[in-house]
Amino acid sequence: MNNFESEVTVRTAKELKKAVLNKEKNILVEGKLAKKLEPLEKLKNAKNGPDVDSNTNPMTAAVGLASATAIPTGVWVLIIVSLSLIVLFALYKNYDMEVSKGDAKMKFTRNEPNNKAT
Repeated sequence: MNNFESEVTVRTAKELKKAVLNKEKNILVEGKLAKKLEPLEKLKNAKNGPDVDSNTNPMTAAVGLASATAIPTGVWVLIIVSLSLIVLFALYKNYDMEVSKGDAKMKFTRNEPNNKAT
């Protein structure tokens, strides 16, 4: 990150939704919300991504996410209910992630559109 790029710090699901929908370049998630989002790290690192998207039924999406990550379906249901599938998949598809588990922080950096395959 260069010195001219801003970083938005969020602590609630509502703040995170707003940052993602505003397509913020750098989002720092802190506290309890960061702990809730830790399963996203396993999703990002899964060899086979889930066969779901933001239009999938939430329960079907939770099952697909659980099978891709070996994280219980109930955990994914809570994340989906907290954030919505649209925000969850925007984070998954459009952001790189760094996790600092000891500090309960996650940093999301938006991928550059010209680096994405179409």
